[in-house]
Amino acid sequence: MILPETLVLSIILGLGGIIVAIIGYFLKGTMTDLKDTEKLALKTKSELDVLANDHSNKHTSMTDKFEDLKDSIVTLTVEIKELTAKLRN
Repeated sequence: MILPETLVLSIILGLGGIIVAIIGYFLKGTMTDLKDTEKLALKTKSELDVLANDHSNKHTSMTDKFEDLKDSIVTLTVEIKELTAKLRN
């Protein structure tokens, strides 16, 4: 014959096992979501780094082109002044 204390203890242990299993199920799902989120964050970070590098390179290129354009304008201005002076003489 099973003692009442043993029966209660078995029921409590069984319920505890079921509760642990339920918590484990949801924890596994949460950890899977966390891993997916981490992968997405790393992918996004690498793409952002590529875009930042591309932006920096384009900014440097545009700055160089504007400096070249400024130098060309100065040269043309000097040449126009020289030609204007020659025409007046």
